[in-house]
Amino acid sequence: DEENLATLLITLSARKLGMLANASSELIEDAASFESVLVANLQAAAQFFIDRACFFGSGANKPLGMLNPLNPSLVVVTKNASTPAGGILYEDVTQMFLAMAPACRQRATWVFTDELIPALLEMQLVVKNIAGSENVGGSATPMFTMNADGSGTLLGRPAIFTEKLKTAGAQGDAAFICFDQYAIGMRRELQLRRSNEAGFKQDSIWWRLTCRLDGQPTWANTLKLSNGNIVSPFVTLAVRS
Repeated sequence: DEENLATLLITLSARKLGMLANASSELIEDAASFESVLVANLQAAAQFFIDRACFFGSGANKPLGMLNPLNPSLVVVTKNASTPAGGILYEDVTQMFLAMAPACRQRATWVFTDELIPALLEMQLVVKNIAGSENVGGSATPMFTMNADGSGTLLGRPAIFTEKLKTAGAQGDAAFICFDQYAIGMRRELQLRRSNEAGFKQDSIWWRLTCRLDGQPTWANTLKLSNGNIVSPFVTLAVRS
């Protein structure tokens, strides 16, 4: 009952991410915790850029991101006619849910920019009159549930929030993703090196963090079901401006 699914030969070529930082030897001597704080921040920054590339990378000297328009298996769901600029409605997420490949639906995760939290908390099933011109009621139970750890649940699937997505209203601010359908090859994990010699003339210490990796979707294209629906493990919402 499924057609147009192509087999994809994946080639992952290691791409290098590099970060460099330095500080005076006096700072290192006088602030005992400075180096550990700096190292932690370098690692966090590297993780941010890796995640961002896996979401939106162009594939040129970096991973091809799941939500990049160049991803041939990306499904972009058209917004509902009533969706306000920068917002999201229940009708939008139900269409995104429908666009998820059925075999992946039980493993998929919602990912939203933080700016959409208010809209999600206000989300409810609206009941309209017969003409569809006026709201006459709504559900007493919110459609989105916030968990104690800051994550949430929407349509039975987990939802997480991140600053790594696009700003509210832009394509890529909301997504429904089956992450196990994205391949990541880590040729070399985060490697941190410290050098006293690089800044010898300035009496400074240098740190260099590098890693080599690549990533790309495992699907060569979207999938057309026998009922005509176009589905994918990578679903996002179109621009709302």
